[in-house]
Amino acid sequence: MMNEAFIIPKWPVPENIRAIQTTRNVAISLEKYSSLNLKNNAGETKEHGEVNYNNLLNILPSDPIWLNQIHSDKSEELPSKKILNCDASYTYHKKIVCAVKTADCLPIFVTNFDGSFVALIHAGWKGMLNGVIEKTLDKIRSPSEIIIWLGPCIGQESFEVGNDIYDLFLQKDRNTKKAFKFLNNRYYLDLANAAKLKLNYLDITNISGAGITENFCTFRDQKKFFSYRRDGKTGRMASLLWIDS
Repeated sequence: MMNEAFIIPKWPVPENIRAIQTTRNVAISLEKYSSLNLKNNAGETKEHGEVNYNNLLNILPSDPIWLNQIHSDKSEELPSKKILNCDASYTYHKKIVCAVKTADCLPIFVTNFDGSFVALIHAGWKGMLNGVIEKTLDKIRSPSEIIIWLGPCIGQESFEVGNDIYDLFLQKDRNTKKAFKFLNNRYYLDLANAAKLKLNYLDITNISGAGITENFCTFRDQKKFFSYRRDGKTGRMASLLWIDS
């Protein structure tokens, strides 16, 4: 389900699991940094940033636990007293809001049929190459089938990458060749499909969202999404996931 401000993922989760994906569209407008811009240094005034953040907090059970995202393979269990220099978080506790920010990278929402945990993964090409998906899921204790929703990310037709990136992916995992398209002497990477291939390899098949049940592209859909590749200096969307009860 989607309105102007939020996407509520359509995925077969238990009733105690809550998930929100923000878009760039709310009532506040400040040129290209308009709306629910969650990046503090992207041109938003302090006053607009505080209003946007407070609007978000009003619909959450607690403050989101933001990560210092570094395009890595690292993840942390919440709650944590560590400095969260990582690209994924997970928790078995109620009312703790896992959160990541994106503007082309792929947010991966994770839970299971028991609703016993939630996890959010920030998967750009660097993190995905280095195994952020596999290494995060390897840490999680799940007594039942895992469920995945892939959030908005840049679409393959907009994500040209160099030969070096193609070679690096194939050196790590030749199966990821299926996530690339070669057109006019250029390679194009399908982030959502690359994630799906990695998840399938882990015997996770209950996957919906980008590239499967949704036709997202943050680059193409300027009205709904921020895109770093399209705009350079820009804002961020938020992915939020928690166990409600």
